[in-house]
Parts: sequence; C-alpha cells; structure tokens
Amino acid sequence: GQMMANIISQTQAAVGATKGNIFLIGDEGEVTHRISVREGATPKFTDRVSSDVMSHGLAGWLLRQDRGVLISNAFEDERWLNRPQDEEPAGSVIGTPLSRADRTVGILFLMHPDVGYFTGEHLALLETIGVQISASIENAYLFNEISEERRKLGAILAQSTDAIITTDENWHITLVNHAAENVFELSSGNVVGRSLRLVPELDALLPLFVRAKERPVVQELNHGARVLYTSVSPIQQVGYVAVSQDITELKRVEELRLQQERRQREIVKEMFSRYMGPVSYT
Repeated sequence: GQMMANIISQTQAAVGATKGNIFLIGDEGEVTHRISVREGATPKFTDRVSSDVMSHGLAGWLLRQDRGVLISNAFEDERWLNRPQDEEPAGSVIGTPLSRADRTVGILFLMHPDVGYFTGEHLALLETIGVQISASIENAYLFNEISEERRKLGAILAQSTDAIITTDENWHITLVNHAAENVFELSSGNVVGRSLRLVPELDALLPLFVRAKERPVVQELNHGARVLYTSVSPIQQVGYVAVSQDITELKRVEELRLQQERRQREIVKEMFSRYMGPVSYT
C-alpha cells in the first residue's frame, strides 16, 4: 500500500497534479483497495468504493474500455462524478487502466482543479508510467501468492511427524521442522543459515547428501538409540530435502517377531529330534 502511495505521489509531481487515486482490481473485476493521495496530505487507504463510481463513473469506464483518457473539463463530462462535499473539485482529469497480461490489475487517475490543465503529453507520460506500475502490482500479487504458499507449506512441514530438513544447493540449511529438532536434538534457530557440514548433530546425513547430487537416496540410519528411515532428494534450482522417519519402534517389533519365529523353529526342531531320532532296542 505504501509503495503504491509513493508511486502516486511521484506521478503527481511529474505531471503537476494535485490529487490522485489508484484502484486495485481483483480477479473478478472488483475493487480490492483504493489509495488516495492529496498534495501535501497523508495518503488514505480503504477497500470501499461507491458503486456508482464503478457503474457509470470514470473508474468503471476505464475498466471497461481498457484505454487511457483525458478529460479537459470534468464539470461537463458525465464520466467524472464530482462530489458536493469535495473541497477542491477536479477541473480536469487524466486516467489509465493498469493492465498486465490478460487482465486489468488497477486503475490510476490524476486530477487538477483547473479546466484544460492536462495535455496529451501528460496522458502519454501517465500511460508510460502506468506500464511500470502494472508490472509492480503484478509482482506484488505474485509475491503475496508465493508468500502464502510458503506459509501453507511451512505449516504443513511444522505439523509433520517426519523429521524434515531442507538446504540450498550449497547445503546451507534453510528449514528444520519441529520433528527434526526433536530427532536430531538441535534448535532450528541455531542451525538455519549454517552449512550442513558444520552441524555435528547432522553428520549422519552427510554421506546421503553426497550421493544425492543427481537422484534421491534412501537409507536406514542409526542415530544414537534411534533408527531412521531417511531419504535425501535433490530439487532442481532449489537445493535438497531430507526426510527421516523414526522407525525405531517398528524395528523393535520386527526384531521381536524374528525372535519369536526363531524360537518357534527351535521348538519344532527339538520336537522333531525327540520323536524322529533313532530308536534303541533293549
């Protein structure tokens, strides 16, 4: 929001406007935010816009026509809705849609109290600036989407019962979830950003990382009293992810099962020897 306010202020100064507005437009054509800047005043942020502004005002016209406009006399143009409560009504207006790819991401218009103040050169400059603003808005949307996806992924990883550690391509640790903190007995805050090679608690993972440069590697690891079923996978242009499942209890149950089977075989063998051994005649 503040970035957009700064852009309006700089654009106003470039063309000598006294007021400016940016409407940010959502995927369904709805106004999600409105940023208003008046010369010498603090920017105002809101998500409320009068319905008539979008239905038959200039903002709606720009959204529908998808091209810039110069209104020399705002008092005589039905597209501009001067409000009775406005202390400094607009005499002239220039506006442009902010389009990116296949949709309009916003609307920008500037006002001046004098009729006939703006020229075609002002509009051309505004449209040029609008292209850069459109790119900034689209990048901000993409950043927000990526941030949200990262937040969701972080929540999933945090709740996972598997121990998960991620690194960049140079083995610098980027994430350690709660399960990994418990399994490897370390603190995420102390190791994130450090090289995997410099964290002794993770030494058991190093051979797997070495072998995982081109393809995933899976191996059972003995880590203290624990047995870990661990996989290390390379992720192109990202780094590596190591996932460890604590299978200590499974191994214990498996060992008990094998011991029981061995005991059963011994019992059968003893019985066989007893009843099938050589018979002595007296």
